This record gives sequence, C-alpha cells and structure tokens, in this order.
Amino acid sequence: MTDPTQMESILKNTTMTCPLCRLPMREAGRLVAFRDDAGQSFSFAICPRCAGRLDRLPVRVQSKLLDAAINQLIKHPDRYTVKTHADIAEARLYIAVEAAHLRGEF
Repeated sequence: MTDPTQMESILKNTTMTCPLCRLPMREAGRLVAFRDDAGQSFSFAICPRCAGRLDRLPVRVQSKLLDAAINQLIKHPDRYTVKTHADIAEARLYIAVEAAHLRGEF
C-alpha cells in the first residue's frame, strides 16, 4: 500500500522541458516555487543553463523572466512538469527537501 501523502519528485521525470528556453532538459538546474493570482501554489524546474543565466542577472530581470516562464506553464501545461501544493509554504519546503536530497544530505 502506498502512502497518499508521499510527495513524488518532479525531478524523476526524464522528459522535462524548460519553460524558459523551451529546450529539453535531463536534469533540473533550479526548482522554483510560485503562487498564482488564484492562490494555487506550485513548483517547477528550469534547466541548468537558464539557472546559471538567471544567477547572473539582476533580481528585477530574473522576476520578469520567471513570469514569462510561468506564462508558458499556463499556456501549455501539458508540455511541462509542474507539482501543485496546498500552499506556498509547502511548495518552499518541497524545494528545500529536494535540494537537500540532490546534495546527498538525505
């Protein structure tokens, strides 16, 4: 019997597409937590190339690019891997746990 509360990793999906550059990605470079205007919280991954590019940009430009990525998620939800959460705190916790898992802390 599986635990219905267990969170499945969005990083296990090998056919992910980056919503920023729209290219296929084998691994996630960064996980992003977001809450839309309707109050739905979710998380998604961007590729390592886009994550590196975002790190070198000012915060205001990063925000605009992530808004563009979120618009792509809204327009084409079937193309991207998105994990929904009950609230933004859960989304941020999920990202923290996934990052710790990737670093080998678990």
